Amino acid sequence: MAEKDYNYSTLTIINQQLNQQLEEVTVDRAKLLESSITLKSNLERQQVQELRSQLATEKTRSEDAWEELDDAEETCGELRSELADLKQKSATANKDLPEAADILKDLRKVLGKKSTASLADVEKILEILEGNGNE
Repeated sequence: MAEKDYNYSTLTIINQQLNQQLEEVTVDRAKLLESSITLKSNLERQQVQELRSQLATEKTRSEDAWEELDDAEETCGELRSELADLKQKSATANKDLPEAADILKDLRKVLGKKSTASLADVEKILEILEGNGNE
């Protein structure tokens, strides 16, 4: 019977040691789980902060792009208006050119009758002027 008591006592001690180890493992597991949750939470917070920062950067870039587009559209409108004005002035300028014979007459008055310019020369000059006005 002494041997049974010894075995029982030994088993009881072993059982207590195993229970203590189980408690320690359970505590360690809980700590690891808590640490894991904290790490995961911190990582997620960091990722959210990074994404918010990226979003803010992209919003700024988008706003800048819209401003550039607005400026470009405004410039385009101004250029179209300027082009229309130039076309109108060009058309008016071409209509305001005097006749070649009148120019030749005025040229001969200024240079004298010995001027070597001919009516064909003056007509060519007018063609050149009209051509430049249309371009």
